[in-house]
Amino acid sequence: MRTITRALGAVLAILLTQGCQQTRVDFTPHQAPSIAEFSSLTGAPEITFPAKVSNALDNAYLYQQLDHVSVHQLPHTTSKLNYINLVLLNSQQPMADIDVIQTAFRQKALMLANSSSLSCIETLQVSAGVHHISLSLACPNEALFDAITLLVEQWQPDSFAALDTQRIQRNLKLNKHINAYSGAEIDRAWAKLILGELHPYNQSLNNPQWQDELDNLQLTNIQTQLLDGAQWHLLLSHSLNDAIIAKLKPILKPLTHSSVAPERLNSVDSAAATTASNQLIYLIDSPGAVQTQVRVGYRLPDTKIAAQQCQLLARWLGRSFSGRLYYDLRETRGLTYGVYGRCFRNPQATTLKFFGQTKVQHTGTFMQGILDHINLAKSALAAPAEVDALSHYMTSQYQLNASNIQSTQAYYINQLTLNISQQERQKQLQRLMQIDANYLNQAAASIFTESPIILIRADAEIVTPHLRQMFPERKIKVIKPPA
Repeated sequence: MRTITRALGAVLAILLTQGCQQTRVDFTPHQAPSIAEFSSLTGAPEITFPAKVSNALDNAYLYQQLDHVSVHQLPHTTSKLNYINLVLLNSQQPMADIDVIQTAFRQKALMLANSSSLSCIETLQVSAGVHHISLSLACPNEALFDAITLLVEQWQPDSFAALDTQRIQRNLKLNKHINAYSGAEIDRAWAKLILGELHPYNQSLNNPQWQDELDNLQLTNIQTQLLDGAQWHLLLSHSLNDAIIAKLKPILKPLTHSSVAPERLNSVDSAAATTASNQLIYLIDSPGAVQTQVRVGYRLPDTKIAAQQCQLLARWLGRSFSGRLYYDLRETRGLTYGVYGRCFRNPQATTLKFFGQTKVQHTGTFMQGILDHINLAKSALAAPAEVDALSHYMTSQYQLNASNIQSTQAYYINQLTLNISQQERQKQLQRLMQIDANYLNQAAASIFTESPIILIRADAEIVTPHLRQMFPERKIKVIKPPA
């Protein structure tokens, strides 16, 4: 019996020892980048674009300024419903704790769905960005003014009096845990790296205080503070005329506002410049992770030219299917399910980010693949057919922006936030239609002057030795995700 016991103990010890050993990972060798050939399909119809590309947004405009509310005419739709959007917007500075107010309004929307007699109350939607928050409804003609009245009422001082603030706290905590579990915390870490810890955008969201203590008075104070320096905008798809404006004046009058416009927080003077180094690979350790999340990108100058170049490069390299990164790293090499590029243009910062995720064994070659295409973009000219494909993609995207009323509203709000007129947008579009290989190459050379910032989320124990071998010029710095 003792012999059997000793044998079982030895076997158990061996199994435990093996279980503690790190599984060997054979990392994928690197390959040179490849580029798609944009050849014409035999028998396919020829696609031509008009000299001037337009969409329904060309018919959107400021109809009238009513005291402190700007009333805008949106394009008409074939629907019998009127689309109404009440927007509070501050393009000078981000709205503090907008995530808390958005959560509160969504709880209020559920309460109204059960208590309001408005026939279209189930269409109430809440959307928010760092510079705006909007409440929208889609209602028939006979409910138009009642719907606008209801939206105005939500901004009165007692609007949040009956809300369950503990439930709001739970939702804020839940969102934090979901982000940590899903890996979305990497984007908060990225924002702090690329913008700087003290940038206004990083100070305006995710305040941990409100997860632990929040009462109705504090909630009302947060809502009231949003009004400082902000402007009201009412967007309507219903045909506007003098009679409708006359009826709107008393309805909109209760909307309170601040008469003092705050001084714009300059992104440089606010001590918010990024201190991230392009000589490092920033690593969020995620023990046991079977995939690696990757972020590669740049903080760009606050100029219109840089913003246009940012959009071009994001779509040239990072659009799906026909983008260089997607074609090479997914379609050709099978390293990922998706890799994309996006330009984030806001009043106080413009950033360019390439992002995706890959299996652990592909970590190094996936990262190097993105860097290879960044270098290739500024060192070699694109073929004319590829440039044409990019130009057609961007003009098509512009047309799709007004394909439905929801995207039209979002696009128009973005124009208001950036203080861009429709005429200026048209000029930008015309310039994009005239790009050539030399312009693309110059844009890449201008933006990609230095190595990018790199952040990954992975199992540090597995990937660190490989990264040190593959990127000897960069040191590895392990960072903690934002609290």
